[in-house]
Amino acid sequence: MSKKCVNSRHSDELFSDYNREGYLVIDDVLTPKEVSKLREICESDEFKDWFNKKGADEKTSVFNQLIPFSNEFLRLAKHPKIIDIVSALIGDNLQLHHSKLMRKPAGEGVTQSVINWHRDYAYFPHSNTDLLAVMVMLDDATHENGCMRVVPGSHKEGLLEQSSVTLESFHASSKNHCHSEALQGAVDVTPKAGGISVHHCLTVHGSSRNISGRPRRGLVFQYRADDCYQLAGPVLEETGLLVSGKSAGIVRCDIGEIYIADEHRAMCDDWNSAWSQQGTLAKSQSQRP
Repeated sequence: MSKKCVNSRHSDELFSDYNREGYLVIDDVLTPKEVSKLREICESDEFKDWFNKKGADEKTSVFNQLIPFSNEFLRLAKHPKIIDIVSALIGDNLQLHHSKLMRKPAGEGVTQSVINWHRDYAYFPHSNTDLLAVMVMLDDATHENGCMRVVPGSHKEGLLEQSSVTLESFHASSKNHCHSEALQGAVDVTPKAGGISVHHCLTVHGSSRNISGRPRRGLVFQYRADDCYQLAGPVLEETGLLVSGKSAGIVRCDIGEIYIADEHRAMCDDWNSAWSQQGTLAKSQSQRP
């Protein structure tokens, strides 16, 4: 299957490709030595013990909030090559929203190994869409090991009432306005180890199971422009960490009307969350018959 692949190039060309397709693939961002060091950290007993204490285990496919564990992850979030690319797309003043390890070990039994089609924006809406994810690959991404797949240009559809769609047979539920014909245009995103993918917060994406017998691991950093203000969703330890430029204390509001789904609010009950705009008194009053 086809893919969108670019090498390092002038920022205007990067911006043009990203604007048109809603994603980028750029190889050879990290050196083999840098990749090897990150693999060692992710395979260490200390790393596994840290996540076990947070309720994760070997069957968990997503580990959130990497930076509190090691300054190596913070250095990676601020890596000059990555920051240069992200700055070309959403500006020089950048914050981190969150980081995570996405893993698909070889074999069965890993929870959430299939990632349903979705748009990131629905889970943490912001005042504008200068919000994107960078996945740094620790292993080659292939169709067989469950690489991310995207629908090119889907970010141009704008905001939808819902953003999750089912993966099976590329069929979308009617409430999502994300039609099966569009999903059949999905393409594989296959950076090599040390390469990165970048995708817009409104780009439809998902992934299937790892059937390759080889692991697939990626470190994800969700970046936002400094003037991109969170309206709802989880507020994590790393949220708002300035990684480039400066903070101007300005909020840019150009997103228009958005739909805050009840199901998304309910998901975040156990997190420090921006979903609720009610204080305890207001909430208790609204729950009265």
